[in-house]
Amino acid sequence: MSNKSQTIWTAASFLVLGLIIGLLVTGPKLLSNGNTSDAGEGEVTELQVVSASVDDDPVMGSPDAPVTIIEYSDYQCPWCEYWFKNTYPQLKSEYVDTGKVKIVYRDRPVTTHPQSQKAAEAAECVDELSTDENYYKMHDLLFAGTAEWSYKDTANETFIAYAKTLGVDISSCLYDGTTAQEVADDYAAARTYGIRGTPTFFVNGKVVVGAQDFEYFKNVIEDELNQ
Repeated sequence: MSNKSQTIWTAASFLVLGLIIGLLVTGPKLLSNGNTSDAGEGEVTELQVVSASVDDDPVMGSPDAPVTIIEYSDYQCPWCEYWFKNTYPQLKSEYVDTGKVKIVYRDRPVTTHPQSQKAAEAAECVDELSTDENYYKMHDLLFAGTAEWSYKDTANETFIAYAKTLGVDISSCLYDGTTAQEVADDYAAARTYGIRGTPTFFVNGKVVVGAQDFEYFKNVIEDELNQ
């Protein structure tokens, strides 16, 4: 083997070795848009506590609920959709609808998702022109209908159609960018809390990152309820 070939082979070997080590180090960690964590299923490790604000964003559930979940999310994020479809229904049924938990959704659109900003603005338009209840109905429509609007040029028309099913005309609000600043304010707040990916949650200030399953959230919530 020539010296040049040996040098190339050695460099490639170190590169592969580095990639393997990198995967071993980061693999179990929670990625910015992933759903894996150090904890086993339902297991909760010690969580960081952050003083996160609900701002003036819409509330789902009883205002007097002892546990507040602030969710920073993106309507076009696959893991946010996964959490909405797999964790959220049971969490809502067992904790929100029973008055134990209230949820505050805040916008953290991902810049690589081309329709996420306008999706967030559309939901905020519904809140601007209607009620918190309709805001969360719009929230549900957006996540449930991702396949209808994601990466499509007709997304805005779809958002307007969703809102019309709720009796709200958001066309002027959406095209005028009326709620763009509200979305930007949420995004800015997310940065101050060090949020690097979606979804990220604050459960009475305890940071939960990623699309964790219901058992994981149940353990965090029950710990707060038993304080």
